[in-house]
Amino acid sequence: MTENGIKDTITMQPDKIIYVSCNPKTLSRDLKIFKNYGYQCEYVQPVDMFCQTTGLECVAKLVKIV
Repeated sequence: MTENGIKDTITMQPDKIIYVSCNPKTLSRDLKIFKNYGYQCEYVQPVDMFCQTTGLECVAKLVKIV
């Protein structure tokens, strides 16, 4: 996701966001950006959808800090 995509998502002011990522490195980068805009990551669940590859998908739940 681009930073503009994150900003567009935040303008909708959702109470929670489910973020599905196929790259843990960019997920980490994006979670820091979301944190700067008032969202906190409650948990991250790794999911190995394609076990024949070296990739790893992750599902993260973000909630708006009140």
